[in-house]
Amino acid sequence: MIPSQQKKVQQLGMSLGKARNRLVRSFIFHLAQKLGLDKCARCGGQLTEDDYSLDHAKDWFGTDPALYFDPANVNLSHRKCNTDSRRSKGGNPNPVQSWRS
Repeated sequence: MIPSQQKKVQQLGMSLGKARNRLVRSFIFHLAQKLGLDKCARCGGQLTEDDYSLDHAKDWFGTDPALYFDPANVNLSHRKCNTDSRRSKGGNPNPVQSWRS
């Protein structure tokens, strides 16, 4: 690690990758709040910076990999709502309500 990177790591108290991820996560949530998109796409509950996840409205796995990268296919949801939807059998009990509809 070059000296300037070491100084940054020392000042931030974490690796640069972890710091960048934290900044991006915080920035996404800040924008979601400003745009009024800080509600869970599955349950409608209020999101916080610590409990939101990126949630694909249409499942990309086993269908179209382009859906994974399509920003129009991404919503915010609680981590638990997102995880529960993937674990549910016989269909999703809480389908994603897209903010685009």
